[in-house]
Amino acid sequence: MAVKHMVLVELKDGVTDEQIQAAVDDLRALKGQIPGLLEVDAGRNFTDRAGNYNFAAVMTLESKEALAGYGPHPAHQAAAGKLGAFANALLVVDFEV
Repeated sequence: MAVKHMVLVELKDGVTDEQIQAAVDDLRALKGQIPGLLEVDAGRNFTDRAGNYNFAAVMTLESKEALAGYGPHPAHQAAAGKLGAFANALLVVDFEV
């Protein structure tokens, strides 16, 4: 069964569109580097329905086992570290589809 890994981010004040695009590019580049990562979607929230969370990323992985390998993978750690530098808060949800 496939797994969705969803990350909501409350961005710090002053984060630029260029910095966000670089984060999106880094996340998209994970596809093909991490076993079992099937899809990556990410971008800035354009509504006010999520409170202060103004960026989201959704990854589709082939299984819970692939998710277990995703988190500690060095490529993920590098991309997450860059995005984390822009964050006041993060919310992570994982669910099967």
